[in-house]
Amino acid sequence: MRSFIIALSVVLLLDPLLAQSDESEDALNRDLTILRQTFEEPLRAELLHRGLTARNAAMASQHMLDKLAECWASDRNAQAESDPGTMVIRLGGKAIVTYSSPCIHELVDRVADLRQ
Repeated sequence: MRSFIIALSVVLLLDPLLAQSDESEDALNRDLTILRQTFEEPLRAELLHRGLTARNAAMASQHMLDKLAECWASDRNAQAESDPGTMVIRLGGKAIVTYSSPCIHELVDRVADLRQ
């Protein structure tokens, strides 16, 4: 009986923590979906404009979006969330207003490196 009470206590203590973990995972997945939907077409158009073939632009944009997602899910982005400002990024003839974060800056830097 005592082990049952201990197990029940552990479950009751961990349940709120697990629920918070699920909520944060859902929020992260939602953010990543929004990022991909927002940047995919303008990024591909920008890469096409810079002279990449359609196939290479699609592959490069997918790679860049994968790197963005990886960064966004990392601690580097979480540390920058305390007071996020906004920034405007111009890609593929579109202006995208987004939160300023190290991850977004890395994406912009990757695109800028293609100029050279």
